[in-house]
Amino acid sequence: MIFKLMKNRNFRNYFFSDIIADFGIGMLATSLNWYVLDKTDSSKMIGYMLSANVIAGFIVSLVIGLLIDRINRKRIIIANYMIRVVSTALILALLYVTEFRWEYAFLLTCVNGVCWTVNTAASKSFVQEIIEKDELISGNSLLEISMQVGMFMAGALSGLLYKFLGFQSILLMNTFIFLISIVFICNIQYTSKVTAINSNNSVRENIKDGMNYFRNNKYIFIFGMISFVPTVVTSIYNVVLPVYVVRVINGDSVIFGIADMAYGIGGFISGFIAVYIAKKMLNSKAIIMFYLVAIEILIGICFNRYALVLYAISCTLGITNSSIRIIANTVLLSVVPKEVMGRVMSVWVSISLIVQAIFSSFVGTIIDSYSSKAGFLCMGFLMILGCIFSLCIFRKFNIAEVEKINE
Repeated sequence: MIFKLMKNRNFRNYFFSDIIADFGIGMLATSLNWYVLDKTDSSKMIGYMLSANVIAGFIVSLVIGLLIDRINRKRIIIANYMIRVVSTALILALLYVTEFRWEYAFLLTCVNGVCWTVNTAASKSFVQEIIEKDELISGNSLLEISMQVGMFMAGALSGLLYKFLGFQSILLMNTFIFLISIVFICNIQYTSKVTAINSNNSVRENIKDGMNYFRNNKYIFIFGMISFVPTVVTSIYNVVLPVYVVRVINGDSVIFGIADMAYGIGGFISGFIAVYIAKKMLNSKAIIMFYLVAIEILIGICFNRYALVLYAISCTLGITNSSIRIIANTVLLSVVPKEVMGRVMSVWVSISLIVQAIFSSFVGTIIDSYSSKAGFLCMGFLMILGCIFSLCIFRKFNIAEVEKINE
């Protein structure tokens, strides 16, 4: 049973910390966009903020991997949440004594980009340390569920909270949300063996070890990059969906909200489906199967004009993309040594951020020149590439047969 892992005290504390933090992250991101739009009436400013978010995350990704492998990962996560608390409290104080300034919004969005990148790399490395190898598929599934529940709750409540309480109230709530997350992390008891190993070596040796790992494991490196394809596709989906709803479905913000919620529900369901599928077939076959379903859906949506069908498609896409992430992450956490996981994950995250930035801008241009359907075709093309490269990797290197990780 997937929830059997919740008996693990350390993982249980991390799970609750993660779901609370995801709620705070989603609530702040959504309300910040609305706040900036209200104050500036400029959609371009939202685009600039997205670029700042990505750039900040990319810059920190260049160095954070080394720190994650040399410093206690629990302390890094706590420090990461404390940075959110301090920055949010600072902006809250400034908004009480001064008027809105765009610099405040950019500071928050840059902090979000930095902290998201740090958390992505540190959390994967940390989970790898606190649970056993045969628990990874359940752990990844539960963390996908926690993320979707946190984001779903944020999406459902942030609009209401913003409308009736205001942006400052959300900032105040966010400071307490991350303080609660810190309490849960502090209750995790473990001794890091990874830190002891890496801190005995020089920084230069750590960098050399990370480079040697990629050089000697090129197929794992490629597979790690491919594992972020669903994440890139999801970011593009967020760009395409509003335009598709307005121009093709002839809908409004309500239909958009339901379609977005349906994707989150699909991601939640994937936490249960991925575990079941992974136990019934090899990881390689499961990943290819989910890719093929996603490709068919992204092609099929180009012929749809009905809101109800859009909801079903959005939910199914949430299932396929999240399931690929869960299974791929399970494979990677099983084959990548704990000692280099921070450096390895930070490289993959940095590449993912670059690709997201490039494709989001490219797809936006394509949509303006042609239609939102062209955006879905671009997403389908990316998934086709992910499927083809995955097939090639599975044939060249037995990465997925590390399985019976799932048994």
